[in-house]
Amino acid sequence: MSPRFLAAGLAVLLLAAACSSGPGGDGALPTIPPATATPTPGPTPTPVEADYRLVAANLQFAPRALTVKAGVPFTIGVDNRDASVPHDLIVSTPTGTWIVQSDLVPGPAQFVVKVPALQPGIYVFTCSIHPSMSGQISASQ
Repeated sequence: MSPRFLAAGLAVLLLAAACSSGPGGDGALPTIPPATATPTPGPTPTPVEADYRLVAANLQFAPRALTVKAGVPFTIGVDNRDASVPHDLIVSTPTGTWIVQSDLVPGPAQFVVKVPALQPGIYVFTCSIHPSMSGQISASQ
């Protein structure tokens, strides 16, 4: 046999021996213990600055009624807690004339809607794609 052939054979044997011996020398691969980290909850979002607040959860708004001062513009902060579900907020007259509409915002997220001054009366708020999500705004002096 040539020295070159012997050197190649020896290299193959050494490589095979190195690859087949695990920590115990039995040829088994080492086992990796499962991760045991405890998930840390994310920070609680800080409520957005707004005059009034609505929570959108389980395809419902809460509270379902707001009382505002007539003749004064105001803001409504919406906390959409429905994960991956988009909601918007429309404020309209009882006859359906829109006064303001926000963008659709997928949850979880918060957004603010600026509402112009309302005349005394009853108004409706709703989500355009979930008609069951509704409530009323009472504007009084």
